[in-house]
Amino acid sequence: MAFMRTLERYRERAVLLDPLLEALISPLTKTVAEEVSSERANSRRVLRCCEALDAISSLRGWKTCVRFYPNSTKYLEPAVRMLRDARTFDRSRRVSWEVQRVTLAWLSLLALVPFDLLTIDSDMDATSSDVNTIPRVVRVLMYECKLFLGDPGACRDVAAQTLAKLVTRPDMKSVLRDFMSWSSSALRGDVNVESESMFLVPGILRTLAAIYKIGRRDALLEFAESSWQDVENTRETDLAKDSTLIRQLSMKLACRVGLAFLKPRVVSWRYDRGSRRLEDNIIRGSSNVKDEERLAIAIRDDDDGDDVHVAIDGIVEICLRGLRDSETFVRWGAAKALGRIASRLPQDFADEIVGAILECFSVIENDSTWHGACLALAELARRGLLLPNRLSEVVPLCVQALTYDVRRGAHSIGAHVRDAAAYVCWALSRAYAPDDFAPFVHGLAPTLLMVACFDREVNCRRAASAAFQEAVGRLGKFPHGIDIVNFADYFSLGSKTRAALDVAPFVCQFVEYRRPLMEHVLDVKLTHWECSTRRLAARAIGILGDLDPEWVAEVGVETVLARTRSLDLPSRHGSIIALGEMLLVTSRMNTRLDSDVNVRVLNLISEIGNELIFTGEGGLLIRSATCRLIECVARAVGSVSMDAYTRDALVAIAEATKMFSLRLQAQFVRSPTHAFPLITLGTCVVS
Repeated sequence: MAFMRTLERYRERAVLLDPLLEALISPLTKTVAEEVSSERANSRRVLRCCEALDAISSLRGWKTCVRFYPNSTKYLEPAVRMLRDARTFDRSRRVSWEVQRVTLAWLSLLALVPFDLLTIDSDMDATSSDVNTIPRVVRVLMYECKLFLGDPGACRDVAAQTLAKLVTRPDMKSVLRDFMSWSSSALRGDVNVESESMFLVPGILRTLAAIYKIGRRDALLEFAESSWQDVENTRETDLAKDSTLIRQLSMKLACRVGLAFLKPRVVSWRYDRGSRRLEDNIIRGSSNVKDEERLAIAIRDDDDGDDVHVAIDGIVEICLRGLRDSETFVRWGAAKALGRIASRLPQDFADEIVGAILECFSVIENDSTWHGACLALAELARRGLLLPNRLSEVVPLCVQALTYDVRRGAHSIGAHVRDAAAYVCWALSRAYAPDDFAPFVHGLAPTLLMVACFDREVNCRRAASAAFQEAVGRLGKFPHGIDIVNFADYFSLGSKTRAALDVAPFVCQFVEYRRPLMEHVLDVKLTHWECSTRRLAARAIGILGDLDPEWVAEVGVETVLARTRSLDLPSRHGSIIALGEMLLVTSRMNTRLDSDVNVRVLNLISEIGNELIFTGEGGLLIRSATCRLIECVARAVGSVSMDAYTRDALVAIAEATKMFSLRLQAQFVRSPTHAFPLITLGTCVVS
């Protein structure tokens, strides 16, 4: 269908459709309304219109598109009849799920009509005054929506929203009470339903979460206790342990129930930075002493004596356990839940939550826990619930999370942790006044630039760059921040090679960042499990070394020489190739190495030739690294002396490194071509 193909072009930027939405949706909904009113809901025109409406709404979002649906009360009964017919018609009548979903979305709007539904239902007696009487149209709609709650398809979510909007109406208190009773029984398995539990339970949980979101707190408090018990019981079932969706929806419902237990308020102890305008940061410079005194008084005056419902402890415990869940969107839901609940708690209780989150940053915890804890910290910081006295604990943990990379088998894990840690830094930069954050700048800024320049994942590099840019703009405390932000932008960090070989040298021009970045390459990247990362790190250290040749000669060479005897293959391989690059640095910068270092370098070549490492695990890597080292030694004649003993050792290595690999042969042939003392070695290779 040409219309569908045209819509797909807007998939990445659906917001561009906003000026056209009314013109696209209104004619389609008008046609559907006319067909429904004439009782021809199964016609081909309705089907085609609903398919188009579903495509538009799926692309732009149902909340945005349903505003353009007809909202006249005269369409309520025809729409309910259309929904019932769409469910009961068989496949031969060509009624698709698009018709069902569009009808449910339409009913979610019609359920909000500002008139008593008793006056709309044509089957009700006009003289009836019983407030407990449920209109027939409501009974039919409730029955149909309950059936759709067990649907495994896309109609379930829309049916949940429709039900929530219907039962939270002021004139539907008895309907709300009946639905709450039915949902509790269904979650316990006490009622007979046509749908399987694995499909029905998510539908009920989503409906309850929507009810607690849009309903009035005073009307829902009487059901909060039973809903909390439903959450506890559901989370302990085998179905919840096997279903990520049920765990996520249980978390959402627990959060909404907890918010119903707590009075809506803005706590006085919350950190208030003041104006978020960047111009005010320049004018004010920082918060003054009066601001700090006001915060202290607010904390003392906060009504910590307010009774907190006993269920809040259990809800917070569920959210803290959710931070350790194996699925990302469950952890994300738990983090948001903790932020929302803490925003209504007394200061002491909220501080206990912060302490529990900080305990998740432990070496014995897995990557999922670190990721969830980072998300939770970001949510608390974003809401001003992380007070400045906690920054001394939070910032060092963020620095650890920014470099979190744990090897597991043939790969490593931790990219999502580093990405979330960058989000924490971004949130901290937006949340605090410059003076409150100033003591932590020198520890955080170099780490963000390490990740931005050398992380192997592009999303982590860009996330760290965004956090650094936010800190530069909001705080103005990062040294040379403007210059770095202009150079290390979104596009320059897209390539790992460009980030390491172009952006990193620019950053290292500034002495505040030079040593931290070079030490990071030396200690982390040269021992990385990935071969390409080690090779790139060796190239980077060769370029960065030109900015600090004394450090290379005194620290770098000594460190890699010690690692060349390591039993760990990545450490040994990275050290050998880095040693060659460092020798080239000392040669280019006319930095003379100690005679002891000369001897150790030359002895290393002889030892490599005598060992049997070429035939063991990773032998090909060591061969290639040795060839590169020979090339660098040959080119660094100015800093490494040559004699007959050295030439004999290199010839022996040449014989030992003969291999069928074309790449290795090409690497090795380059070794003798740069050094005039090695003519004999070149002859050996050619022969």
